[in-house]
Amino acid sequence: MRITSEMLIAALRSDEFAIAYQPIFELPENRPVAMEALLRWHKPGFGVVPPDSFISEIEGHPIEANFVAWMLRTAWKASQAWMTPQRAMSMAINVSPAMLTPQLEDLIAQHWPATKRLEVEITERLPIVDVQIAQRTVESLGRKGVHVLFDDYYGSRECCRRLNSLPFTGVKFDRSLIPKDSRIAIETLFALARIIHAKGLSITAEGVERPEHIVAAQLAGVRRWQGYWGGRPMPESEVRDWLMQGYPNIRTATSQTECDTADLDG
Repeated sequence: MRITSEMLIAALRSDEFAIAYQPIFELPENRPVAMEALLRWHKPGFGVVPPDSFISEIEGHPIEANFVAWMLRTAWKASQAWMTPQRAMSMAINVSPAMLTPQLEDLIAQHWPATKRLEVEITERLPIVDVQIAQRTVESLGRKGVHVLFDDYYGSRECCRRLNSLPFTGVKFDRSLIPKDSRIAIETLFALARIIHAKGLSITAEGVERPEHIVAAQLAGVRRWQGYWGGRPMPESEVRDWLMQGYPNIRTATSQTECDTADLDG
């Protein structure tokens, strides 16, 4: 199936898109502090369209603004069912570097009233076209309380150049940096974490799928994590119940992490 901008806009107007929400947790308590809004497409007569097959047709194209506006509006409405004064969670959305213009500020002003509870993750697939405009936009968003994160950071030379070009408030480590069983991988994680911390930035680790991944992240000084071990992306209808049930899998993970950390420290 060949996907075009016209097809995507028609699908958006026909309510074929939905948002899945994946929790982000904070160490050491392993409590959920944010939800990442992930775009999903359920095409009639076809089924679920893999995100990798259509995201590239949105990012960097004029229609991206339509999707960002829709996601902000939809995620804000959904979040009212689970955000309370006692559970003040943030929402994270993904945008391409092409959106780092005053237009993004306008969309946020129109569709997301609580700017201090918004995180904007800048994807890495496309280059930054106008660095000066992007810098001014990120600085302006920061003054309004919006957190701007470098998404899918993996330590390459290009990653370092981009990290130094914009005033990010944090980075999300690519899932490839989460150590599996390699001593070299663990050393790489620790080294990159030291570099990011030296810049005064927070770190979120993606791809956490086992308790030992949490242990490695915590020992590296990583503040937050995200992955299937904590929770898979879920529809809006399931988020409130998941929170009300107290995410028991995370309680289990916390107990296991405390034991594993004690073993490593001992």
